[in-house]
Amino acid sequence: MGKTIILYASLTGNTQMAAMQLAVEVAIDDCLSVEEVTQAQIDSAQLVVIGTSTWGEGDYNPACEDFVARVNNSELNFSSKKVGFFGLGDSTYQIFCNAVDRLKAELVKNGAVAVGEVHKIDGFLDDDKQAELKKWTESLSP
Repeated sequence: MGKTIILYASLTGNTQMAAMQLAVEVAIDDCLSVEEVTQAQIDSAQLVVIGTSTWGEGDYNPACEDFVARVNNSELNFSSKKVGFFGLGDSTYQIFCNAVDRLKAELVKNGAVAVGEVHKIDGFLDDDKQAELKKWTESLSP
């Protein structure tokens, strides 16, 4: 797959857990919070996989909100970078996993190249959902 990094924006830890478990399963060394990622880490990757949770009725969680601000302020540059997106949410809300759709739109607006479909996970991660996430990630080609 080439060098891949996984980034996560997590509020309660569920997205972080999904990202970290995924990194172990597909042997990816760099799994970082969007709060700590640097431009050098982004530049070194052939593919970036980003996961975020949706807060409330389709909002970003605070970590994702700050990350998008860093991108929009040109602190982080995703121009021509291949990016895959996954999100965790709750389908009982009217707008399911809206934060990951918004994040994808923002990064594409800032030059990222979206690869694959957005992968959405309903509720808490279990073994079946983790296996689906792994399969989705392996289908991305940088």
